[in-house]
Amino acid sequence: IHARRSHLPPPGARDERAAPPGIPPGGVSPGDRRSGRGPAAGSPPRSHPWAGAAGRGLAAVLLPCIQVLLDAAAWVYFRRIETLGLDRLPARGAVLLVANHPAAWTDALVLDVTFRRELRFVAHETLFHPWIRGVFLRLFASLPVRHRHEGPLAAALNRQTFDRCHLLFRRGAAIAVFPEGVSGSDRGLRPLKTGAARLLLEHVAAGDEAPALIPVAIHYEDRTKFRTRVDLAVGAPIPTAGAGVGQRVPEAAMHALTAEMSRALEAALAGAAAHARAGNDASRTTGPPPAHVRAAAGVASVLAAAGVALHAAPVRAIEWVARHLAGLPQQVSFGRILSGVVILPLWYGALVALAAALGGGVWFTIPASAPFLGVLACREFDRRRAQA
Repeated sequence: IHARRSHLPPPGARDERAAPPGIPPGGVSPGDRRSGRGPAAGSPPRSHPWAGAAGRGLAAVLLPCIQVLLDAAAWVYFRRIETLGLDRLPARGAVLLVANHPAAWTDALVLDVTFRRELRFVAHETLFHPWIRGVFLRLFASLPVRHRHEGPLAAALNRQTFDRCHLLFRRGAAIAVFPEGVSGSDRGLRPLKTGAARLLLEHVAAGDEAPALIPVAIHYEDRTKFRTRVDLAVGAPIPTAGAGVGQRVPEAAMHALTAEMSRALEAALAGAAAHARAGNDASRTTGPPPAHVRAAAGVASVLAAAGVALHAAPVRAIEWVARHLAGLPQQVSFGRILSGVVILPLWYGALVALAAALGGGVWFTIPASAPFLGVLACREFDRRRAQA
């Protein structure tokens, strides 16, 4: 997994990253809080959508903790995340990233932990309810939209979100959109909505420079399985030179750009699938391994068995919760990840409490070794599945 890196502006330059909704220009973005950076010199004090010093302090504590948990969860849940064409995503400057949407919330997690830039996701407004989910989404600077046919309130909300996006683009931010609108198709691509094209063309029509339009394909070996492989393919930037300046956005141009996005995503999907096949072929070994490798594998198998036994209860609980949270195949993986982020820390805490109740000392080796044994169990799981 490629670790996300932050890119600071040169000395004296204006910070290109924009503030999320509710944070004035010059404030501390969620990405800044996650990386521990404060405001640039001379910038006004920043506020957080949660009013008051207590709310800002709580957010400053929660954000890095949530990010660490999500990064660790992705590292544990996926066997491998491979990225093809990573250098095609600009390190700086405005970007409109369009991606396919095969696995619901898991797609946003994969993009978030893979790319070196902070991404602000556009999500349907219904996902911001109930309120606890809305708080989580706004912590990560997500932007709500509605489908155009949902009435005048949808138009007003979209107008507000588009205005925020234009401001973010002017500050060099990267915005991610899933133009299919819904998550459903696994290997193919559903017809794209025109919102992403409208956003870009509207930005250019106002006289602003077009953001780089980058297609990204997400390909899961199996979107419903634990320890699956994920391949991402970043396509070449989609040309936007034909966008007009100082004029209204014509429907024909909007549909033409949407069709170009669809072609680019189809090509990227084919590239991601080919990359996955090549990676699986390269991982296959021929002939028996050397004696010392077999011996090490035997020791690892014994320790992995201990890890399986130690995690049997929380794994069953995670699977039960995930199946109740996920009503559709594309929701299963994120259901497991979300329940695991909650259940595993509670389980490790319970092991620590049990060790203390038993008198401590050598008993603390059990909770101390539990994460390590769990990792070995995952590796053993991968090895056995590869041999099957």
